[in-house]
Parts: sequence; C-alpha cells; structure tokens
Amino acid sequence: MPMTRNSELPYGPYTRRAAMAAWAAWIASAVYSLIALVAILLLSGCGGVDSGGTGATPASVTVGPVSGFGSVVVGGIHHDESGAQIVDDDGQPLDTQALQLGTMTAIEGSAIVDSGTRRDSTALRVRVVEQVIGPLESVEPSGTVLRVLGQRVVVTPTTVLDARLSGGLTSLRAGDVLAVFGQLDVADARIVATRIEPRTQAPAYVLRAPVDTYERGLRRLLMGGVAIDLSALGEADLPASLPAGTLARVKLQPQRTGTEWIASALRPAGLMLGDSEQVEIEGRITLFASPQDFSVDGVPVDARGATFEGGTASLAVGARVEVEGRTVGGTLVARKVELESDDESDGRRFELEGRISALDTTALTFVVRGVTVSYAGTPRFEGGTVADLALNRRVAVKGTLSADRTRLQATSIHVEL
Repeated sequence: MPMTRNSELPYGPYTRRAAMAAWAAWIASAVYSLIALVAILLLSGCGGVDSGGTGATPASVTVGPVSGFGSVVVGGIHHDESGAQIVDDDGQPLDTQALQLGTMTAIEGSAIVDSGTRRDSTALRVRVVEQVIGPLESVEPSGTVLRVLGQRVVVTPTTVLDARLSGGLTSLRAGDVLAVFGQLDVADARIVATRIEPRTQAPAYVLRAPVDTYERGLRRLLMGGVAIDLSALGEADLPASLPAGTLARVKLQPQRTGTEWIASALRPAGLMLGDSEQVEIEGRITLFASPQDFSVDGVPVDARGATFEGGTASLAVGARVEVEGRTVGGTLVARKVELESDDESDGRRFELEGRISALDTTALTFVVRGVTVSYAGTPRFEGGTVADLALNRRVAVKGTLSADRTRLQATSIHVEL
C-alpha cells in the first residue's frame, strides 16, 4: 500500500473521532510501507531475489550453470542479458566477462516464452555464485579430485577450466588461488565443479558450505570442516543462530592465523526466492524428509503435486535434480521433478552463437564470445562449409569440452552466409 503524502488533516465535516481514525489509517499505511521496505532491504542483503533496480518484478527465476552463449543459456533457456544487471553474490556489480561457460548463476527475468524449438526470456538480473574461492591444497593422484580451502572438489568431463589453465589440471600448483563454481553434494561432502578459474587478485576468500557448529558467544564457527574465528565481526553482523546443516556463506581474510581463518562477513547462503510463477532450479538435494518434502541447494521444495520423471526411489540427499514450479513464500511448489544421473553429464552439450572474432586455420580453431572452438576432426557443417569460416562470420556451434576442458570441440557448426 503506498504511503499517503497529504500533509493536511481533512477536518471540515469530519468529527474529531473521524479525524483520529484518518490519522490512524495514515500511520498504519506508513508502518506497512516501512516494514515492506525493510523486508526488501533484508532480502537484498541476504542474497534474495529482487528486480535489480529495474522496477520490474521477475516473472521467472532460473538457477544453474551457464551452458551456452548467443544469449546466456541456463537450464536450456536462452536469456537475453543485454540489458541485465550482473552482480556477484554480495550484490556488487560485475561486467559481462564474469559470465563464462560453467558459471553458476541465478537469473531473474521475464516470463519464459516457448516457441516450440527453444525457450526464451529477457534477463533482468544475473547473480554469479561461487562455491569456494581459496588456495589449492592438493590434487589427488587420479587428477580429478582437488582440495581447495579444505573442500573436496570433483572434476567431471563437463567441468569447464578457464583458458588461462592451458595445461589443464596439470598446470595447477599448491597455493594457487582458485574460484570454484559447482553444486554442493552434502551426502558425499564434495563440490561437483562446473567451472574452475584462477583468482590471483582475490581480495577475500569465500566458502559456501553447511554449518558444522556455530558458537556465537565464543565467536567460533566450524563449517565444511574449516575452523573460523568470528572475533572480527560486530555483534550486529553475527546471525542469531545457525543450526547444524544450515548452508552459510563466509568471507575470509586471505591470511590464516594458526589453524583458523578470520571471517570478515557471515550470512545464511540459501537462495531466498520471491513469489514467481516460473522457477527452474538445477542442483542437488541438501535436505530430504520425503519425495514430497526436500530442499535443493537450500531452497525448500513442496512436491506434493509434482510429476516425477525418473521416479522417486533414488531421491535422497546429494541426488542431482531439476525442479520446475512456482515459488510461494520462499517455497518452490514443484510441478515437475526430474532426477538426473551424474553419468548423463558426460554427454552434456554446450552451444555458442555469435560472430567469429579470431580464426586460426593452422590450429583449426576460432573464437566466439571469448570461447575457443576447435573444428578439427569431422564436425557437421550446415549452411556452409569449412571454407566459409571467416572473421566476423556469424556461426552457431554445438560441442563438447576438449580433453583439457579449456575449449569446445565442435560437433556441429551452422554457418550464416
């Protein structure tokens, strides 16, 4: 309800009782507006979904890793990000270079339009969410498991490595500061990485993990197995409670004191969603009571009216799912729950649309939207041939990750002549 701005009390025919009633109504309206404003500010400060300053209420929310460009593709939906606000997990502005293949995002946008061949939305705000930023401690002999800031990070065939890691995982050294995007698997105490990139100038480390123990009075926190000293935080900066198992996000000073890291900020990390009619979340179950009552990456799901693709027998903490529905009061009321196998990620395809900005006919590579594409081998050409590849030529590419995970190996290339 908007606040009344009329500064004059309308006496005239009003009785004193009516005048007092009018004042009471005005005060109630003012209080209501103030409460609403405080709620919005609290949601914004705690990672809540809002309009990003656009003045529009998002009709859709999509959560998951970036799997393509042309417009930003997340969850199979093409989001036009040209007018969107791009922010980090603290709400601070970022440029478009923060969006890369494998980046975990929460996208607030317009209603999703299904044309039959693809789904489109206009993004209002794109939030970029790292799971951990910190020093590399070790790489297991298998070469597919890292330990970063005490967290076990699993690398899969679809984990994108930044192009600066040109030697793949073999280029990493203990102490290298990395940003890891991915899905938290609390059942196996691991992060299944969707992207890894170097962060040599990180002003702070970040950890997003379940709380083990929180001792507010003693200013101590254990989360993700990492001991954290909270003494640098003010009283108002300490959450009243953080029960064991709660997802939290802590920022840490880069230098450790003894065995403890020093916190510079702490808050719950569950994504707080406003009411929206179209919500799609790709993630892992972090809490499970029943197939009808569970949480995905900290978001509570009511699946009593949902259809289940893949059945319900394998639903459990750590299971990888895609949930579609609407949000009411912070709960995702599911229409569909799809169970996804980790093995299916081996065949995940990435896609790019745009103009060729660099071309190397010797190495058989070109660059689109900052992503290097190899056309070695036998990719299928449509609309043109390999001879038609040229600078500024518009192409649409589908492919898989290369062996070192730093570029795309094209499986099909559509050339626009």
